[in-house]
Amino acid sequence: MLCYECAIQGVRREAVGMCHHCSAGLCTEHARVESSPLKAERRNKTFGSVRWEVELAKPARQMLCAVCQSALHQEDADSALGRAVNERASLRPETRLERSAA
Repeated sequence: MLCYECAIQGVRREAVGMCHHCSAGLCTEHARVESSPLKAERRNKTFGSVRWEVELAKPARQMLCAVCQSALHQEDADSALGRAVNERASLRPETRLERSAA
């Protein structure tokens, strides 16, 4: 298998793995390896219908292409909007103080 990213650039390079999400072949130059938290389901011994998820201590490894990595780590619009509103709110008292001093 050949690296997809290299093939787009017109270079033939062997792939060492595949992207965990899109399954594109990746060479060592284009592969991004990161840890991925693992979760397990636990059940209450007395009440079997009571379940919850726990994050395991040792993370797994996953290989990603640049496109999938940036897509997985992007912020959703609501988070960015909320942060912008909070930043503006925190700036307002300083702005009032500066105006009164001037």
